[in-house]
Amino acid sequence: HDKVPIVLVIEPDSLPNLSTNRADARCGNSATVAAYKTGITYAVQRIGEMAPGASIYLDAGHGGWLGWKNNMQDFVSTIQGL
Repeated sequence: HDKVPIVLVIEPDSLPNLSTNRADARCGNSATVAAYKTGITYAVQRIGEMAPGASIYLDAGHGGWLGWKNNMQDFVSTIQGL
């Protein structure tokens, strides 16, 4: 299995949702925000340790979603906070 490429997709849509849907109680409550930030950070770090040859795709939405200036600024802050 060492020669088989591994690509992992981490949490499709979760990080963009943290940026654009904070007003929605299902996405923006403190427990959900903390769970996503802690969980995603843990997953990326742990996978990096355990499978250093794996490629990790951390979903960042798309330009139509995050391309608006206010959305992109908040998304960059979200990523920096991980």
